[in-house]
Amino acid sequence: MQKLKKRSLALLMITLILIGVTFCLSVSAEVSEEKNVNSNLSTTESKENSAVLENQEETNPATQETDTQQPAQEETQQPTKPEITVGTVKNIMRTSNATTSISLSWNYAGNADGFNIYWRNADTKKAFSYLTTTTKTTYKKTDLTNSTMYEFKICAYVKDDDNKKIEGAASVFKTTTTPKKVTGLWLEHSSSYIDFSWDKNPNADGYIVYRQCYKTNGSLVKYKALYKNTAYFKDTSVEQGRGYYYRVKAWRRDADGKVILSDISDRLETVCGLCAPVKTGFTTQLSRASMSWRKNKYAQGYDIYYATTNQTKYFKKLSTTTADYENTIRLTNGKKYYFRIIPYRYVGSSTVKAYGTYLPLSVTINKNAYSKSVGNEYVEISIKQQRIWYYKNGDLKVTSKVVTGNYGTNDTPKGYYKIYQKLSPATLVGPGYASRVNYWMAFTYSGCGIHDSSWRSSYGGNIYKGNGSHGCVNTPYGDVKKLYQYTRIGTPVIVY
Repeated sequence: MQKLKKRSLALLMITLILIGVTFCLSVSAEVSEEKNVNSNLSTTESKENSAVLENQEETNPATQETDTQQPAQEETQQPTKPEITVGTVKNIMRTSNATTSISLSWNYAGNADGFNIYWRNADTKKAFSYLTTTTKTTYKKTDLTNSTMYEFKICAYVKDDDNKKIEGAASVFKTTTTPKKVTGLWLEHSSSYIDFSWDKNPNADGYIVYRQCYKTNGSLVKYKALYKNTAYFKDTSVEQGRGYYYRVKAWRRDADGKVILSDISDRLETVCGLCAPVKTGFTTQLSRASMSWRKNKYAQGYDIYYATTNQTKYFKKLSTTTADYENTIRLTNGKKYYFRIIPYRYVGSSTVKAYGTYLPLSVTINKNAYSKSVGNEYVEISIKQQRIWYYKNGDLKVTSKVVTGNYGTNDTPKGYYKIYQKLSPATLVGPGYASRVNYWMAFTYSGCGIHDSSWRSSYGGNIYKGNGSHGCVNTPYGDVKKLYQYTRIGTPVIVY
């Protein structure tokens, strides 16, 4: 029975194997047949498919497959931006020039959005530095130094898409400011020649001297060009007693070679030979300075200046006199003062003062007199000025013109005295005269005193030279009355 079962199972297996082989052969034949069909259609279909693909590549580049041989970055490469060109600034010009400013203009540079300006001091050779930015074609730089060379560098710029400034090539312009006006003309000598100086401009290349005199028929003309920065000029082509006027300009050569001139200076007037006077006396007492000098033959008068320092700019005019002496106002005791006595003469239309060189003097002011302490109350008498003063507690109470002793015969004695006698009225007796006066104040034991003089109609000036007193101090009635009321026995009297 078992043997029968084994045989049946074997037959079943063989049957299944045969069925499987038959199925495989059938499938293989179908596949081969399909390949033959496809092979027959390959020529026509491939041509049609190729045409369709080419048409798709032309009309739909986005559906085209990526060529694996192309670099990956070409898929995102952007178009190259066009290069930005910037024009160059041309025709820079100076439109105005002053001592402390320079104005410039230039032509518009193509597509420029604006201009960057740089600058430097060309005299000191410093490097360029940024100055400003402008959209205009003009610019004015202020706060400059006179007579100084400057360089300006101007660059046009264009802004790109990122608002960044792209500068073009630089254009450079070089120019100088105008020299400042010459000041401080000061006469040094005026004898057989005339020389003078002025405040030096350290940046000037030189100066031009102008002269006006009888040889120019009163016109101011260019006289001499100075090519060195020396603030001094000596004129030897002059004549004694003649008047001369001078003015000066500073000059600086510009970058293009042209000369730029300053404004003309104020005028210096002098007379050849109008030199400083010669000192004959100089003292200090009673808080004053008293000075005298020998007159210059060309001088018509003298201006007197003073200061507490020897620097010219601090001197102030103290007084003017046609005499050969000066007794100053009361000054500060113990302080040193400087004086300048300057002769002058009217020239031309007789309204212009021409000045000569000055006599310098200096002294420390002393309140005493003749080496004696005076105090705060005293009578002061100046023979040269023909004047009397009375001070009490430092205040001026009385001052008046007087007539002192006749010059050369009965001079009033100079010195330190005190009033020793007061009478009202009194009769003055001397050789050949007897005069009744209302007020008498004697200060010398030789008979000199202060009194009224009804016989006189005028006082002061040069009356004492030829019509002076017998040695007393003749004083107008009203003034001598006040003086008599103020003074006392023992009041100091100082005559000089």
